[in-house]
Amino acid sequence: MNKVVATIGLVAGIGVGAFSVGSILPVRAQEDPPVDEASGDPAATSRPGRGEILRDALDGLVADGTLTQEQADAVVAAVKAEAGEYPRHPRLRHRILAGAFNVAAETIGVSVDDLKAAVRDGKSVAEVAEENGVDPQTVIDAIVQAASDKLDEAVASGRIDEARADAIKAKLVDAATRFVNFTRPGGD
Repeated sequence: MNKVVATIGLVAGIGVGAFSVGSILPVRAQEDPPVDEASGDPAATSRPGRGEILRDALDGLVADGTLTQEQADAVVAAVKAEAGEYPRHPRLRHRILAGAFNVAAETIGVSVDDLKAAVRDGKSVAEVAEENGVDPQTVIDAIVQAASDKLDEAVASGRIDEARADAIKAKLVDAATRFVNFTRPGGD
């Protein structure tokens, strides 16, 4: 029983951890999404999605008797529930991070390329701001304001409803603070 519980915890932890870490890493803003060579469609790539990778891993554990199908289904449900907070559109996360870099660079007074290079080299946006005489809180406030304005535009155009916008706005300060204080381990 302990082996089963440990396995479920490990698989869930890896799945949720990989998903949530991937959603906050600024370096992701520099990657182009994979594109299917035949159609040119970024959504039609043959690369498996996170759900497929998790399902394949769990299917292997069910096949070898480590987990029951019911336990595997419970892990998938738990990961889906946790992942529901994160953007699902394949390019949305990229656009959000690109927007955050643009606002941060403008607020700090540096180019986006210079800011991204500093982050790749292991500095946080906060460190770059301080080096340029800008309080990191000013950068956080600018990102929150820009995101809030975009959400207001989305509500006005009918792309999202007010309740969804309010739920996202409630998380903006925390997300912007994590973005500004994030330090990439190791640098390049």
